[in-house]
Parts: sequence; structure tokens; C-alpha cells
Amino acid sequence: MTTKILLVAAVALATGAPVAAATLDERTLPGSDFSDVFDRPTVIGADVQTVLGGQQFTLMGTDSDYLMFEGFADGVERLDFRITNPLGGWGGFNLRFKDSPFTSAHDWWPLVGHVEVSRVIDGAPQEFSFDLSGITGPLYLAFDFFSADFTSGSGVRYEITQVGGGGTRGPEIMPSAIPLPPAGGLMLAGLGLLGLMRIRKRRG
Repeated sequence: MTTKILLVAAVALATGAPVAAATLDERTLPGSDFSDVFDRPTVIGADVQTVLGGQQFTLMGTDSDYLMFEGFADGVERLDFRITNPLGGWGGFNLRFKDSPFTSAHDWWPLVGHVEVSRVIDGAPQEFSFDLSGITGPLYLAFDFFSADFTSGSGVRYEITQVGGGGTRGPEIMPSAIPLPPAGGLMLAGLGLLGLMRIRKRRG
């Protein structure tokens, strides 16, 4: 990434201005990390096609990433997610989707989607998609990584790609039930049928 892009990214984190780049990798940003503060998400511009991020080590043993897609290019239909765990033996996270800003680090209501990813190991990536039907932005994402990931490897990595706008559609995706967190029974009403059906796992 050029120096010009790095400077734009730095300004975006400080001021909330959208990042302008075809690919945005958090490792090129100051601190090598996306925002971990719920009310100051890293802003992703509509022209950012691919976002690369992942888990970072913290003294608390946990990590979160907060992102805000401010909008999507014409024709974009969905977000594709590819999850890896280089050299790791176990990894995962909870991922929350909202169409309004998060009000706290534990904001689970209302959501437009949720997925729990677990048991990601080296050499066996997991993939799923988020259907953008009816959503033009902004869209808020919260990755809550599981602390046990750092028992091996260097942490879970994710790649988010905007799909559509004349691009080639990826492998067929099928509706799948969404695993809930431990208190999922209390949160089910908040997720709603729409949120459940937006997340689709890809057939292997």
C-alpha cells in the first residue's frame, strides 16, 4: 500500500472519514489494528472492495474489531467472509451485524444478523456470506474474538469481500441455522428471522 493510502487511513481513524482504497489491511494502519471501541468504529468507504483483519493479542486476553461500512457500491449484493487460523489449532468469534450504531460493547438488540464461528483450524478455512438485500448502509459489524485462540497459532484472520457490481458470483450458498452464544435463548427474539436468514454458509 502506498504512503498516500496509509496517510488517508490514519486520518480516517482519527476523524471518522471513510477509508479510500480497493483493499484495506489493518496491518498497514497505525497500531496494526482496527478499532476496538464500540462507538468509534473503523469507517470503510464504499469503494473498499476487500477488508483484511484479525485477532490481536491484548493483556486482557480478548480482542474486538468494530467496523462501519458507510455504504456499498452499486450492484453489491452481499459480503463474503473467509476465516482462517494460520498455524492455529482452534479459533473463533461472535460476529454481530447492526444497521444502527452500537450503544455498548454488549449491544445485542436489535441485530440484523449474527453468526458464531468456532473450531477454525490451520488449513481448514470457513466461509459464509451476509445478504445485503434491503441494506444500503451504513452497516455496523462487531467481531468478538474468543480468547482461547492464542493457545496456538497467531490468531484468527478474516477477509471480507463485497460481491456484485458486475463481479463473478462465488460458489452457491445455502441457508443455514445460526449457532447462538450461551445466552442465546434470551437473545433469539432480538436476532429475528431476517437476521438468521441473512447469514448463509457456503457449501464445501
